[in-house]
Amino acid sequence: MNDSDRQNLINHLRDSIKAAYQQALDADAQLDALANENLAQFESVLKPGSGFSSEAVRFQPYVEELGQDLLALQDSDNFTADLEKLALKLKLLLQTLARFKSFDK
Repeated sequence: MNDSDRQNLINHLRDSIKAAYQQALDADAQLDALANENLAQFESVLKPGSGFSSEAVRFQPYVEELGQDLLALQDSDNFTADLEKLALKLKLLLQTLARFKSFDK
């Protein structure tokens, strides 16, 4: 992969993480409202072993971890392997956000 392709891919990932961040803010606001009514009682948004080192009851920490992963990817000596890990984590988070949003309707 040449440098231009790598940069285009990083830019695309950055845009996807920005979109996930906006979705996470909305989802976290809904979770806050549910928690105020004692309806959000769980230990973690994602199950342990999901690939994330974060374990939280809101989505934002997972998005922050993706941002850190993206920064690390830019200087990675193991770009392809690190890209695959980041892509799987992003996919899982976006799918989870989409499922959460579908429950709201």
